[in-house]
Amino acid sequence: MDDISPRINEITNQALARFGEKHQAREQALRISREVVRSSANAIRAVHRNELENAQSLVRDAGALVAEARELLRDYPDLYFTGYTQDSQKEYTEASAVYAFIAGGGLPGPDDLGVETAPYLNGLESPADGKNIIRGLIRRGYADTDVKKLVGGNALEFFRRVIA
Repeated sequence: MDDISPRINEITNQALARFGEKHQAREQALRISREVVRSSANAIRAVHRNELENAQSLVRDAGALVAEARELLRDYPDLYFTGYTQDSQKEYTEASAVYAFIAGGGLPGPDDLGVETAPYLNGLESPADGKNIIRGLIRRGYADTDVKKLVGGNALEFFRRVIA
């Protein structure tokens, strides 16, 4: 009988290398996911402060990070479909929808954002909290007529698209 120790060592080394690569990808994906969540939250805060250019930039940054995570995890679907990556896609969807709601742009779909359908739909729950944005605008001294224009125009169009 041949000595199988060299073969076992080879297989062990290959497995350890693969685990190491996967661990590195996981750590990068966690970092990226945190950055997506942070950029998305900051984008929503910028919308609340009516800093739409800053909000748009933050939404774009989050989108680039979502794409980076998707590419990084292409060979690791078990990592891609974990909670942290899917949660970051949900947060990015929410920020994109809130920005579209206020800025008056069309509501992007999951393919436009490069996110999976489930986190996209979960991210659309939160824009229903648009009343908080409106409250924030009123607290910041925006005239009722301006807020009504916003609600009557952009918000109505936004909800028509969400419901349709």
